[in-house]
Amino acid sequence: MAESDRDELDGAQGASRTILIVDDSPMSLRLLTHMVTLHGYGAQAMVNARDALTYAFSSPPDLVLLDIMMPEMNGFEFAERLKADERTRDIPIIFISALNDETSKVKAFTSGGVDYVSKPLHVNEVIARVETHIRLREATQRLQRQIVERERLIVELDTVNAQLKEEIQEREAAQAAREASLQLLRRVLAKTETLYRITRSLITSEDVPDMLQMVSDSVAQLLPADRVLTVTLDPDASTITSRYVGGAGAAEWAIPSYDELMEGLVGWSVARLQPVISLKGQPDPRESVLARERRVAAQCGSVLVVPLYFQGRLMGAMMAVGHSDAPDYDEQDLAQFNAIAGQASIALANAFLADKTARLKEFNEGIVQGVAEAILVIGTDQCITFANPAAAPMVGCHSDELIGQHYTAFLAPDQIDSLHNHLPSTDGVAERFETALIDKVGRRVPVLASVRALSRERQRVGSLVALTDITEIKQAEEQLRRYAGDLEHQNAELAAFAHTVAHDLRNPLTGVMAYADLLEMILSGRMNGIARPEEKLREYASSLKASGMKMNNIIDELLLLASVREVDEVEVHGIDMARLVHEAQTRLDYLIAEHHAEVHVALAWPQALGYGPWIEEVWVNYLSNAVKYGGRPDEGIPPIIHLGFDAETGNGHIRYWVQDNGTGLTPAQMSQLFTPFERLRNVRAEGHGLGLSIVRRILEKLGGKVGVTSELGIGSRFYFELPRA
Repeated sequence: MAESDRDELDGAQGASRTILIVDDSPMSLRLLTHMVTLHGYGAQAMVNARDALTYAFSSPPDLVLLDIMMPEMNGFEFAERLKADERTRDIPIIFISALNDETSKVKAFTSGGVDYVSKPLHVNEVIARVETHIRLREATQRLQRQIVERERLIVELDTVNAQLKEEIQEREAAQAAREASLQLLRRVLAKTETLYRITRSLITSEDVPDMLQMVSDSVAQLLPADRVLTVTLDPDASTITSRYVGGAGAAEWAIPSYDELMEGLVGWSVARLQPVISLKGQPDPRESVLARERRVAAQCGSVLVVPLYFQGRLMGAMMAVGHSDAPDYDEQDLAQFNAIAGQASIALANAFLADKTARLKEFNEGIVQGVAEAILVIGTDQCITFANPAAAPMVGCHSDELIGQHYTAFLAPDQIDSLHNHLPSTDGVAERFETALIDKVGRRVPVLASVRALSRERQRVGSLVALTDITEIKQAEEQLRRYAGDLEHQNAELAAFAHTVAHDLRNPLTGVMAYADLLEMILSGRMNGIARPEEKLREYASSLKASGMKMNNIIDELLLLASVREVDEVEVHGIDMARLVHEAQTRLDYLIAEHHAEVHVALAWPQALGYGPWIEEVWVNYLSNAVKYGGRPDEGIPPIIHLGFDAETGNGHIRYWVQDNGTGLTPAQMSQLFTPFERLRNVRAEGHGLGLSIVRRILEKLGGKVGVTSELGIGSRFYFELPRA
């Protein structure tokens, strides 16, 4: 490369080179502007794509850094319109975007982009790519000027040739000169095309092995060279990590080992980070004797070696071996080879950096994406800039849908001030506090939140919010509260029931003890003066039996209550109501006979859902009360009882009832029936207390209900309802 050309390329890093930066994010604009101006470039930053397009047409920049996701006009449309205009079609465009998928990259290049840089940005990577493309554009512009100049020369040669055609004597000489010029031009164009292909590959290729192999093949064609070796090295491990060979002589070449390379010119070059040119047939003191002997034995031509390094980091080396019968390489060949190696070094450094960045990003994202807590990043504008997958189930939408939303959009209205008060203004971790989210369907989700300030260069740039769904904890707390309430209620109920049982047992027990005393007195002869003692014995025995049966009934009710209390949920099924009514009537035959009662039963019964043993006890309770308190004994009217049902209640239930012909109940008396156990110690409905409370509990367990209707002087109807089977 000529010295003037090199100076012109180096001048690309001056403020005379203007870079147009188009990004709707003020933060990104400031960052990119700071990057390029810090490295000596002029910068024109614009947030509006249409204004930027107008500026580019009026004052074409040297390069465009372009965002993709912008309002009104996206980056792809901007690039296409820029490339469609004659004034701006040659301006290189580097896309800067957070989109990292293959489709976006392909569309970026097809719409006119020459490079693609994924966010987050790295200064070295961005500047390296900017410098590369500005240099490439400068080289392309020079090439275009050279081509124009050569085309002008060709025109002039054609003109001269036309004139010389008139002179027969000079025709052959003029034709030979023209052919020689054309051959020279073709060789220059071929080299230019090869250089362009190399540069294009170094810029666009993401596959390092393919890129280095293409460079090795192209350099062998460009110089030309018998063989070209490109190696990447690990100096710490003293190993070659990869090798690529190009050129016609590569197939028969025994590739040197790491130690052999270090003994030769490659070792000298990488140790000093300097290029090497070595002439054929001459001893070179920079290589060992063994290396020199191997080169002579292989009949090598001239040799070029350049190190691959960037910013002091050694990555490998390139070596070109000329044909044995070709002229020695000169300084121009070395400069050209060194320029290609420099671009390859930048490409390698970018690839290493991209790989390291990708691994670091994958590691960080793996941590954030894998945690069970929802992680949100809130910017200074109070909008969400990042959300991990765990946030999705809390708000009922994909985490991508959260990006750009104001953080209050998913907070319960009564919790907005709570979170706002906990957003820190400085570094540090706020105290953990409870708040609540609202998902898309309006469900309230209780969460435990922790908020930390995010800072960059001592400037707050947002907040990191971690949210833990505590729905199950809250449900457990509520269930524990309900359990405690139920337990308190049951304890009160149990105490009241014990008081009621003691009260109800005391009356028959008193009778048993009294009649037992009377029996003992008669049997001991202390009541010899009593008339008809046999009748008294029968009377007392009958009273003892009645008291014992009453106590037995109370015990049966106690056992029934225990069975009802012990079961949280009972399995219900269709029950044979006719059979249950018959069983209850059979159990009370003695009572019916004793009171001379008439019992009229429906002929057919509809099925309902329930639990047979419990419903039988309901019928026994209702029927026994109707027998004992039906009729008017003082008027000689026996109990007349009807058992029936109402099939239609309007709520999918069947109502079963027992109708008596007793004296009826007042509204005050009816209000005291079916009273809860905890009220029994204070409320007494004569003759109907404990049993009806158990009936009420049974029907509540089975999803039904109980009730009574009554009319004074007519009688009462006790009923219960169950779901239809």
